[in-house]
Amino acid sequence: MSFKPLSNVFDAVVHEASKVANTAEQLEFVSQPTESPISKGSNSTRLDAYLLLVEKNGIDAQLNKKGHAKNSNPDSWNDIAVSLQFKKGNGDAERKDDDKKVIRCLHHIMHRDPCRCTPFRVTIENTGMRSWCTCRAVTLVSESFNSLTEPEGLIYFFASLPVTNDHELGWDPTICVRGNTRYDVTVCIDEGNLLAYETTTVIPDFNANSLRGCGTRIFEVCLKSRDGKPVKDAELVLVVCWGDSDKDREDSILDQIFADLRDHNGIKQAGETRKYFLAVLAAGNMTVDGKIGGTDSLLCMSDLPTDYPLPADELPRAKPTTAGEGPTPCFSYVPGPTKQSKVCHRIHSRLVFKEVCQPIHEPRRLGTVFETLQDAHKALQFSYSVRWVHRDVSAGNVLRAGRADKSADAEYAKCMEFKTTHDVWTGTLDFMACEVEAQNYLFTACRHTPYGTTFEPRFRFNPLHDMESIWWIAVWVLFYHVDQEGNQPSSDQTQWFNHLFRGRLGSRFSTFCAHMVYQVLPATFHRPACEMEIMRQELIMAYTNSEEDMPPAEEPAYTEPLANLHSFFSQCLTSAVEYSRGVSLFRPMIKRLETRDNTQAKHTPLPEELTTLDAVPKAKQASLAGSDDLLMDPGEIISVSLEYFKSVALPPLRERIDIAKIKDAVQRDPEGYIQDLEALDLSQEKAFEPPFDAVVRVASKAANSPARLTFASRPTAFPISEWSNLTLPDAYLLLVNTKSVDSQESNKNHANNSNPDSWDDIAVSFEFKKGDGDAECEDVCEDVDIKVIWSLHHIMSSDPCRRATFGVTIDNTDMKFWFTCRAVTLVSKPFDFLREPEHLIYFFCSVAFANDHELGWDPTIRRKCVGSKFQYDITVNTDEGKVLVYETTRVISDFTADALGGPGTRVFEVRLKSQDGKLVKDAELAILKDSWRDCDRDREDTILEQIFADLRDHKGIEEADEARKYFLTVLAAGNVMVDGKIDGTDSLLRISDLPADCTSYPLYVDELSKPTWASEGLIPSPPYVPSPSKHSKVHHKIHSRLVFKGVCRPIYELRSLDTVFETLEDARNALQILHSVGWVHRDVSAGNVLRAGQMGKLAGLEYAKRMDSKNTHEVLTGTLDFMACEVGARGYLFEGLVTLPIDDTHESRQRDQFPFKFNPLHDMESLWWIPTWVLYYHVDQEGGQPSSGQIEWFHMLFPEQPGLRFLAFSASLVKDVLPASFQPTVDIVDELRWKLRLAYVASEVTRPPAYTDALEKLHGVFADRFTRAVEDSSGVRLFIPSTKRHLEDPTLETRDMKQPEV
Repeated sequence: MSFKPLSNVFDAVVHEASKVANTAEQLEFVSQPTESPISKGSNSTRLDAYLLLVEKNGIDAQLNKKGHAKNSNPDSWNDIAVSLQFKKGNGDAERKDDDKKVIRCLHHIMHRDPCRCTPFRVTIENTGMRSWCTCRAVTLVSESFNSLTEPEGLIYFFASLPVTNDHELGWDPTICVRGNTRYDVTVCIDEGNLLAYETTTVIPDFNANSLRGCGTRIFEVCLKSRDGKPVKDAELVLVVCWGDSDKDREDSILDQIFADLRDHNGIKQAGETRKYFLAVLAAGNMTVDGKIGGTDSLLCMSDLPTDYPLPADELPRAKPTTAGEGPTPCFSYVPGPTKQSKVCHRIHSRLVFKEVCQPIHEPRRLGTVFETLQDAHKALQFSYSVRWVHRDVSAGNVLRAGRADKSADAEYAKCMEFKTTHDVWTGTLDFMACEVEAQNYLFTACRHTPYGTTFEPRFRFNPLHDMESIWWIAVWVLFYHVDQEGNQPSSDQTQWFNHLFRGRLGSRFSTFCAHMVYQVLPATFHRPACEMEIMRQELIMAYTNSEEDMPPAEEPAYTEPLANLHSFFSQCLTSAVEYSRGVSLFRPMIKRLETRDNTQAKHTPLPEELTTLDAVPKAKQASLAGSDDLLMDPGEIISVSLEYFKSVALPPLRERIDIAKIKDAVQRDPEGYIQDLEALDLSQEKAFEPPFDAVVRVASKAANSPARLTFASRPTAFPISEWSNLTLPDAYLLLVNTKSVDSQESNKNHANNSNPDSWDDIAVSFEFKKGDGDAECEDVCEDVDIKVIWSLHHIMSSDPCRRATFGVTIDNTDMKFWFTCRAVTLVSKPFDFLREPEHLIYFFCSVAFANDHELGWDPTIRRKCVGSKFQYDITVNTDEGKVLVYETTRVISDFTADALGGPGTRVFEVRLKSQDGKLVKDAELAILKDSWRDCDRDREDTILEQIFADLRDHKGIEEADEARKYFLTVLAAGNVMVDGKIDGTDSLLRISDLPADCTSYPLYVDELSKPTWASEGLIPSPPYVPSPSKHSKVHHKIHSRLVFKGVCRPIYELRSLDTVFETLEDARNALQILHSVGWVHRDVSAGNVLRAGQMGKLAGLEYAKRMDSKNTHEVLTGTLDFMACEVGARGYLFEGLVTLPIDDTHESRQRDQFPFKFNPLHDMESLWWIPTWVLYYHVDQEGGQPSSGQIEWFHMLFPEQPGLRFLAFSASLVKDVLPASFQPTVDIVDELRWKLRLAYVASEVTRPPAYTDALEKLHGVFADRFTRAVEDSSGVRLFIPSTKRHLEDPTLETRDMKQPEV
């Protein structure tokens, strides 16, 4: 795109404006889109154009030039006033998302340049233009205007900037650049004097790594004399920050603390206390143009317009930096955007401190760290004695100055007497107390108040939270460091560090309440770590004692628990100092990732403002659409050698096919042989059709058989599908004898589609990416990989006739083969198909002549069209040798088929057919369940019979027969037979052993997130599949089918709340029967609790097992929305609430002897989550909308990660956000939550948990409360909210609502 027209407009406007204003032009228009400007930090972002200062501020330091030796662009980011981003027309759909690049550029300027207060940005899309501006208080973007029909907007923008002063353009005139990392900084102290300082070292500036917030930078400086020379022996610390305008400056807060100490404890103690805090030498606010510098001087008005929108689809907030990526922890946390009527302005201030200190994360001796924590603890004690709390105790604010230790960064400190709740969440995320994260009291008893009343007072910070932050610092130091130079932490240590400090908000609470696994640390860290374990247990006891039975109108009674906690902390820290003497600390060899516009950017958390924008470019939504579940849980993907892939995953070659001869023949074919990449134009529709046809022609003659597949490429039209889908594969191999059938419905859905092909006939999907310049999807891993996986996923999830499928990706000349089935997804190592064409020829020959079942089709399912809908004839081979055929009438549930791996369960309503192919007259409707079970697991009908056998043995035949009414009745069961053998993934993969050199294939996605959100549809999430781990074998699955008597409705389809609780009581009875004979269900969910007539039934027993079973297979099996918190965390979370003796070897021995195991309490918790889900998901009026509070609480209760659920489970339910008719029932559900919690605590006093007595009481309580709930909810109706699933683009799956498993 040419930028000349815009440059001409700029030059013309500026020329006229300069003449009118009689000033020189300050800016010039520059466009060098092929080169990135130089920068102090590594950054390769290429700007389409920018407005540059005529008089440069940037310094061409050697350090800058060193990183840009090959860069012909002489301009610097330090001189760019306005950056411009262009996107012309819809044809440029493969560019990166403009808004994302805008935010990244603004972020880079604000982060890297201390001289900047605000940068500007312009985005132009076709003729639409928007202006951007950011400062430490807010980021603003204008509405789009047409630059052709409304040129005055563009003229105003160009005319206002080039003739203004530098400080009006966002530069700070009180900071002058002297070198790459050196600045002259002016401090205007309150007394009116001006002091000049020269920086020598940047200490930390990670708080500046955010567009807004305090933006704190800390420099080591020396004072300069009036003649501009540095004063000798004057090394000091300068802090530059932007404080909230309604807060006192840090020096004022320190003076207030010392004044309170003098008043309460006397002058002597106040003087003694000063040694624990930094001494302020000079302080003042920045002055610009005679006024105090702040964001109010950058923005002319504070009032915001009432009509401004928030981002439509705010994504989860990510931490901008993590401790694992560098020596510093993450910066102070700032909550996400909320609607405001005013800009909350900030004041630019500077403070000079006497001491040059080291943050606690820099000392290289562990003993020194604990000595420093001792003094920080004493500083907190002095503050608490006069009712002050720090509110930001972190590794960056606990300092070491020689042999003295200091507590710093008191700008967020406040007196407990003040009732302001300003910045409740202020703090540093890695060290923030769990309750502060949650903004709730997490250890309090269940507060049962009459519905309609609210709990007051709201959550407030107290001294226990500062104490917890001290503990988090010690844990961070232990889990981040190693004890030998050059060492790497163990994989277990890295995993635990990530679990503790890289999880989302709330995930740390589950870890805080469980025992830390200190055995993963270096041996020299173990004894100090045991002291930290004592501190953790004492912290929990202090929280529990202060909040237990807390009256609704009072705050925690923390005074006495705090005094005891101070004593324990003093003892533990003293012991830790002794145990850690002589122990060295070294940082692991991990480099901090730089936020940049290259491939690293996809791994690096971006500034939080960026997370409110679309994370995926619009152009890529077509390829990623509907793939929320896929990208979040792609299952296990294993990278294997090419030879292994060919010998194991591909169908065997037909006789007489000789690859060498075919290669020789094809190379002599001028049309079929590819000479070089230029001869293969991947932008053309049929790039690989000539090679495929050439191979097939030769191979057909050799095999004396026609090919079963044909090559097709229609990248501008999507294949038709039973599901609405607009994915456009670049090419595919298609069955010659098609299996697809037409229906009126499918023809209606695809009326405007020129592609006659169907997904039901595609055997192999192709995705192309040619050349290095096609950097179209750097932010979402490799685009071709994601797209081909989506194609594989769509085939496996939408087509019941498929058992496996294949894919091919081409990146430049590198080619990879893909295969997926219900056990595993394999991808071959890449090869150069120009230099090694024999591998591509082998692939073509293998698949083109294979039988349908070798290509992944299921011959026991036949698709047909009945009326206007697709139905299926499904064959069931029973164990007795019968062959039964059932015709489906509707799909009841198929949502577990959404994952590439796993059971792939589909449930149909069916009717039996006679041998002549007609429906059996008067045959009752039945349920057919088609699934893939693990080969080392029994089938569900076998498990049911084992349960009834145990019931007969323990309770007699009569009671066993009575129990059957709570479970489904099996009519027929058997394994699927294909080609005369039991069908399983071992018939698709010919070898179970994986090669020794196989690796887990990296897809940079959120592995722990659940595939679907309940809020996006009627159903809860599908069963959870754990993240992949390295295996030596493929864990195969067996394909089986069961037919059950009658047709049931899952509990989430019921529309009367009292019927829901009646059904839950029957399900509880079924669980009590299981528990009474030593069985656990392990997948109690809304899809497995059913209603049949007037009776509730418990289904989905394929994961049930005896408690005394030694098999620990798949601890995490279950449905995520209803999974017990401990199961998600894979650990006992309530044992930490009871103080246990600490002994490193004893704890290790206990863990080895009694690892975590599923028990009946977890089934009871899953049962509790069902009514919670029902109440928070539904409304009580048809067409009603849930309140914003209800939506917020739904997402808090049913988040994307297992670890986050414990936070919600530990807090009282907020009932006033629900419809009034639900609130009496919520009281009962909340009481059950508390009873569950008590049962956990009582049972986990010992290990393994002694749950027998607690379980018996819990069943009684549940039975009583469910009966009460039936009475309280009589006449209350349930309706699905009229909220639609986000459908920004039409490519999301939109078939009949997918239902949970029956």
